[in-house]
Amino acid sequence: MRERAFADDTGVALASDASLNRLFEIADQYSLGSGSKLQVEKTVGFRFGTAKAVTPPPEHLLTWHRYRIDPVPPHHKYLGNALGTPDQVAAQWEAKLGELEAELDQALLSAKIPRTVFGRSLWVKNYFAAKVWYTFRFQKPSASEQSRLLTFLQRQINRLTFGSFHFVKSSTAKHAFENGGLCLLNPEMHAPHQG
Repeated sequence: MRERAFADDTGVALASDASLNRLFEIADQYSLGSGSKLQVEKTVGFRFGTAKAVTPPPEHLLTWHRYRIDPVPPHHKYLGNALGTPDQVAAQWEAKLGELEAELDQALLSAKIPRTVFGRSLWVKNYFAAKVWYTFRFQKPSASEQSRLLTFLQRQINRLTFGSFHFVKSSTAKHAFENGGLCLLNPEMHAPHQG
């Protein structure tokens, strides 16, 4: 039995149906000590591998789905990710990418993003890339979709990291203001002399 819990979302992987009784015993013991209770009506079971061909035990009154076969209602999610059919996964990724693109557009318009390429790069990794990595860990798109999705994400990340930086020729950066330059490099050379 392996479990992962984040706040009130808990996922447990069981090797067999026989482990289900032990899982509910542990949940009951936890309820006695903590005062919290497992809400069976909100508990969903997913059948993986060869278990997809076997009828689940009826005694625990769980809602069961065969992973990547049965359509899954939108509210049956684990950590915000729907574990459904390939079409549901593809639709989830399209929605996720649309949300991400809208957030990136909003970030580009905001004054809150870092001003340097290095600052933006770090910000992109910590904020946007982490959101995609997290979803990717739980619900990988099909192999045929992965390349397309990753290319899209790379373009969006590049757009956010480098999009509004306009590169300037070094000659323009060096020349004095009166000569059409920016006087950014070696500005003391171009400062008016006090005589």
